[in-house]
Amino acid sequence: MRTLKTLIPLVLVLFTVLFSFGYSWRRSGDVNASDSWYLLSIKDRPSGYMHVSRRASDQGSASVMFVHDIVTRTEDESRDIHIQTYCEDDPYYYPVKATATIRKPGNLPATLKILVQKKFPYGASKAKMFITYDTGTKQYNLKKDIPAHTVPSHVLMEIIPLLPFQEGTVFEFNLFDTAKLKSRKNHRIDYLGLEEIQISGQTMNLHKFRHKGSGVKETFYWTDDNHRVIRCLRDKKEELLLSTQAEVKRLIRD
Repeated sequence: MRTLKTLIPLVLVLFTVLFSFGYSWRRSGDVNASDSWYLLSIKDRPSGYMHVSRRASDQGSASVMFVHDIVTRTEDESRDIHIQTYCEDDPYYYPVKATATIRKPGNLPATLKILVQKKFPYGASKAKMFITYDTGTKQYNLKKDIPAHTVPSHVLMEIIPLLPFQEGTVFEFNLFDTAKLKSRKNHRIDYLGLEEIQISGQTMNLHKFRHKGSGVKETFYWTDDNHRVIRCLRDKKEELLLSTQAEVKRLIRD
């Protein structure tokens, strides 16, 4: 029988594979609805997709809700993950709670619930994160300390559109690695300037950002002038490319 030590990374690894929080240039209260589809390719082979939406929320102190639907289809695995993440609309999109359902053929659905204690004020060193993981046959309960300015890794991609196209821009934060349920300090995102790249045979001039930090693979993001994330490349082999619902459904079976 698998232990908690092996089960948690197995179920949560896609959170990080598929991948928060802005500075003062982001206007508090500006919760615009959005809806995006991304094709996932691994080593240049279509391997799944991610559908992410942002909506206003009225759940307690959370005023922003992100919904991620992540589908993976490879020769080795078939997996569906549905995640709802509730955040405060502050400069760091402070996480309030998250729920996830993981489905894999032949297995009972697994569920993950995360609840973060009331937001600590600036100057406090850490808060408590309460985690419940139910495999369908057994339940685990964990408690983790998280430092101030912590970003959960599966919503990191949502911060990129909030960053300015300004030389010298650096966004520093702590990362909560949802694949290993571990806090990782001293992460940063840097603006690298404009870059001309080829996407689907088309030449595009896009703004480039880089994410670096302990315990994760170097990741690059490219956005257009409207701050839409067009492409994300992790570890030189895992790519998310902005697409449409029709196109990802054509390439990837549900």
